[in-house]
Amino acid sequence: MTETSSTLREILAEAMGINTSGFGAHTLLLGVVPELDSMSVMEVVMALEQRFEIDLADDELDASVFVSFGSLERYLLRRLQMGNKAALA
Repeated sequence: MTETSSTLREILAEAMGINTSGFGAHTLLLGVVPELDSMSVMEVVMALEQRFEIDLADDELDASVFVSFGSLERYLLRRLQMGNKAALA
């Protein structure tokens, strides 16, 4: 388990108020986990921005990002890489 995965599980657990320790890449989220509603999605986005010190544009975020734990993690990793490249430029 990577540090990013662990942190993402913590953020989801806090936002949804459920145990996410068993979440893996194939764990479906949006439309499957009832606790992941529009309010908790907003909480997740704000927590990701704070915890990872990144800005997530609304036009980057759609339902496909929240389909599964893996899709959310891949999105986050891409954004972190983009942020690192931007910082190096």
